[in-house]
Amino acid sequence: EPYGVASRGAQECAVAPPTPWRRIVEDHRQLYTGKPLGMLIGGIAAGAAIANSGADDRLQHRIQRSLDTDRFDDWDKVLHSGKELGNGYFTLPLFASAYLGAELLPESDAAEAVGTWGERSLRAFLLGAPQVIALQELTGASRPGEASYGAEWHPLSDSNGVSGHSFMAALPAITAAKMADGWLPKTLLYTASLAGPVSRVTDNAHYPSQAALGWWLAFTCATAVDAADAELGGWRVRPTAGEGQTGLAVTRSW
Repeated sequence: EPYGVASRGAQECAVAPPTPWRRIVEDHRQLYTGKPLGMLIGGIAAGAAIANSGADDRLQHRIQRSLDTDRFDDWDKVLHSGKELGNGYFTLPLFASAYLGAELLPESDAAEAVGTWGERSLRAFLLGAPQVIALQELTGASRPGEASYGAEWHPLSDSNGVSGHSFMAALPAITAAKMADGWLPKTLLYTASLAGPVSRVTDNAHYPSQAALGWWLAFTCATAVDAADAELGGWRVRPTAGEGQTGLAVTRSW
């Protein structure tokens, strides 16, 4: 339902939607005090257990051996292409363009949905990027073949314990899945979110736990953003015009 200024007799009550800053603050509150915090801690603990048990090295070796056959030659380029989904030089402008494009087409429901996706993706990036960078340094793990300790965590020794490409590649599809209705589109979108992480493992650029942890951070941050929007009531502001008048339309969904 549209919201703006609600009139009642001679009284007027202005309805103010949450500002972008308040949304970002709520995103962080959800991540560090709500259910996503447990998800974050659990994901890190699982990643540590796998990386430091030797399972990562064994699994990576088996994957590379299975790919080193003629029947997988044609799949190399297909699997590798998932990496480009995690290139921030492409994805961040895409998020921003989707968000701004919705403001230019205020009467389009499709544009509004795309704009919401762009906004949520940007917020999840702002929430998760510091986590990725910090964990890359704190884990200190190496890429396959770069150091004798392999996937094991050696704080501050290296900066590859979390795959940044996996995080960025998974973020747009997971955000879309959170917004989608129905199990089929959600399943398809969550499946698509695995393309980037899988490419990092098949390219022998990251161990499985490193790619999985990047995906999990994207999922956790998208969950926090989704919870924040639910808490704030789905407020949105967009420009509007008609019959010689211009202004702002404030909408709320729940």
